[in-house]
Amino acid sequence: MIQRSLVALLLICAAGCSPTEPTGVGCLTDYRAITNSLGGSRARWARVGPLAYTFRFERGCFCPEDIRGPFLVRVEDGRVRSATTLSGAPATAQAMALILSVPQVFDLIDEAIDRRACSVRADYDPVLGYPTAVDIDYDVRLADEEVYLRLSDLRPL
Repeated sequence: MIQRSLVALLLICAAGCSPTEPTGVGCLTDYRAITNSLGGSRARWARVGPLAYTFRFERGCFCPEDIRGPFLVRVEDGRVRSATTLSGAPATAQAMALILSVPQVFDLIDEAIDRRACSVRADYDPVLGYPTAVDIDYDVRLADEEVYLRLSDLRPL
């Protein structure tokens, strides 16, 4: 009897759950708005963004400082070619694996929307359209799965 009641409850919940709603209690992401701003900013970047550029990249996480940055990143042909700390030391291999180019940051935001992350927030440069701040929390019930990125001082090469 308990199993039937549990199955019935799960079916009722599944029927009432919308695939467009975020998963988790306290999730407030407006996916339509974030998708629209992502699309507009990505289009602006495609029109006016440089193919080669440098920028400052920082990652917020509960992780070692050598992964967080800040880093001065050099991108050529759409690929991260190098990254150094602000003192000029090369980024570690582990940090390099986590440093993203601007198109990769756009893709990260898009993936968070597709995965229906609980919270997705992004700010964009008004001229070039690149993301300047990205905050993603996939599930408020979990710790240390959040993504916090800051990009600034983008300069064409």
